[in-house]
Amino acid sequence: MNRTLATLKGLTAEQLLHKYNISLEPPVDINLLLNRIGIQKVAYDFNKIEDILQIQKDEITGILYTTDENIGIFYKYNDPYNRVRFTLAHELAHCCLHADTIEQRHIETRTKNNAKEPREIQANIFAGEILIPKYTLDLVYNKFISTPPISVLARIFEVSISVMKARLDYLELPYGE
Repeated sequence: MNRTLATLKGLTAEQLLHKYNISLEPPVDINLLLNRIGIQKVAYDFNKIEDILQIQKDEITGILYTTDENIGIFYKYNDPYNRVRFTLAHELAHCCLHADTIEQRHIETRTKNNAKEPREIQANIFAGEILIPKYTLDLVYNKFISTPPISVLARIFEVSISVMKARLDYLELPYGE
């Protein structure tokens, strides 16, 4: 197994952030986390791959690539900032959750079509835990006098409204529109 994968295997999001000394102050610095782990991130035009594979344009949203020694996360070069942050966290989640199934010289492609698969759902939840740690969310959430607007929370944590909604729903926290 890739050495980096071996160190990430089985870590929770909280353990991951602690191990690499990442501040929980929002927004979580996903780029610093990846740098400290030693994972390369690459902006890429997936249209070329989609053409070769004859799949729908904009189908691929991220790729995790591992070799004997390295890990790279490819994200769509023209995605919005918040989308890139989530893609990076999602692919990193696979490294912690699914290290046993990631072989050396492995390519894993995240597409819109496989979003409902159990391992993709697990990676989405984990990505939410990385970008929106419960401890920090509780601190921010409790500063509001009434139910906080989801758009404000999303802006504070630099995630999309849909990611914030999924995280709040998962934690069963009410929110305003």
